[in-house]
Order: sequence, then C-alpha cells, then structure tokens
Amino acid sequence: MGRGFRELLSATLPNIEVTANIYPNGKFNQCLENAEQICSGLTKQDFVYIMCGTNNTCTLSPNSCPRFNLTPIRNIQKKTNVIVSSILYRHDSLSFQNTNICFTNEYLGHMCQGIRVNFLQCNAFVKRRHFTRH
Repeated sequence: MGRGFRELLSATLPNIEVTANIYPNGKFNQCLENAEQICSGLTKQDFVYIMCGTNNTCTLSPNSCPRFNLTPIRNIQKKTNVIVSSILYRHDSLSFQNTNICFTNEYLGHMCQGIRVNFLQCNAFVKRRHFTRH
C-alpha cells in the first residue's frame, strides 16, 4: 500500500531526506514496535509518518475495532513529530471491509487525539490509483 510513497514525497520535497520502511502483511502493532526502534535517532526536527494497512481489519466482526497499542507512538512522540495516517479503503474483493475500516479510523483518530498525536484522514485525497492496480 505504501510502495512508491517515498519516491512521491522525495519528488515533492527535493530538499528533504525521505526514508521508508515497508512491512508487507504486517499488523499495526508489529509496525509500531519496529518504528520505535527505527526512530531512536530522530529529533524534534524530524517527522515520522505512520501509515498502516488493512491487515487488522479482515477478521473483525462488523462495527468492531482492533485495540491498538499506542504506547510506541507515545514513546516516539517524546523524541520527534508523529503523524498517523488513516487506513486506506480497500478497492478489491475485500472492499466489504470498508465499514470496519471506517470505524477503525474513527477509533484511531480518537485515540490519537487523546494522546495529542496528529492524525491525517487521508481517504479524502488519496485515491485508488495512488496505491493499487486493481
């Protein structure tokens, strides 16, 4: 899902160093555990953009949300600026999960607000063609 975003950001922000770490099939909490270690050398002049996919939404019953562990985000936030992205909607045979994704994004946005982390609801401007071929 995030493949190609580093190149897009690098082209848009040519004077900024942009790095990316992709975790195919990774769950939200797994990605955050890795992010805490990767971000250990960052400062308040840096930004971390956390974008997770739909791997937490496929087995949920309708109208339920995964319980995210936001402790790693709090730890990262002490050292650097953090932006958490909403989960992008699906555009494949599993698009029926979009209801869960919507509720999950509401939950995640509320949790980020509670710990004063920036939350970017990107479904309004990131379109299907930006991240999938189907």
